[in-house]
Amino acid sequence: MQNVVISGANRGIGLGLVERFLEHGYRVMAGVRDMSRCAELEEISLNGNVQIHLLDVTNDDSVNAFAGWVISNTPSIDVLMNNAGIMDDRAHHLENVDIEYSRNVFNVNVLGPLRLTKALLPALRESGAAKIGNMSSLMGSIADNRSGGYYAYRASKTSLNMITVSMSRDLLDDGIIPVALHPGWVRTDMGGPNGAIDVATSTNGLFTVMEKLEASDSGSFLQWDGTRLPW
Repeated sequence: MQNVVISGANRGIGLGLVERFLEHGYRVMAGVRDMSRCAELEEISLNGNVQIHLLDVTNDDSVNAFAGWVISNTPSIDVLMNNAGIMDDRAHHLENVDIEYSRNVFNVNVLGPLRLTKALLPALRESGAAKIGNMSSLMGSIADNRSGGYYAYRASKTSLNMITVSMSRDLLDDGIIPVALHPGWVRTDMGGPNGAIDVATSTNGLFTVMEKLEASDSGSFLQWDGTRLPW
């Protein structure tokens, strides 16, 4: 049985990813920031192949405790989905940018995946062919930015894309394949009710993308349907 770690696993795309990986026979280790807000995840976990643990990706101690728990349960991780993230919905325009809140966006969206990947690196290396999915966004594409705004969110996802490329270079000899992923405009709490696709469509696509990854895909920026996106 293969093992997958998913952060931000209690709702939206994260919860959908838990369901998809379970459907395909994976053992899921789910990280959640608030244990009081994961009723659906707890219900899913009754099948026995989902384990839940507290994970605040902005906190070094929390990340290290989570990684210790994961590694105590399995020495090898086959897939890491860095899904936890937040949106800066109050910074649509330059004059409304809140610097402190922007720091928080970067701490979650950029440093969060970096912290978690670093902490889990021994288990990823143990796999011999691990894959890392960093949940980015088309809003992080410099080439595609035609509307501006969303300063912290856009910049955080652009930064995550750069981290993904650096990971692909640094982890080449370990056989680890990191990619940046765009889940689409999804109908979730973050994406809103007008999203173009539902969670099942997005996460089915994301799972397929991750399953089909080859060494030549390392460091790529891929949409949920496999389309390569511009940086």
